[in-house]
Amino acid sequence: MTPEYYLSHIDLRAMAKPDFSTLFVDPEVFNNLALDLSRPFLVLNTVKEQACQ
Repeated sequence: MTPEYYLSHIDLRAMAKPDFSTLFVDPEVFNNLALDLSRPFLVLNTVKEQACQ
């Protein structure tokens, strides 16, 4: 997903700082966030597995 996708789910009108808790309310958004954050590690593990064979 693009950063713009996540920005639409962040409450930027909060007084002290942006409210990121809204990213965790919608299961679809949270799932996409988890996949995007884990993607570099999934690729790294696949490369490691291939190198060890």
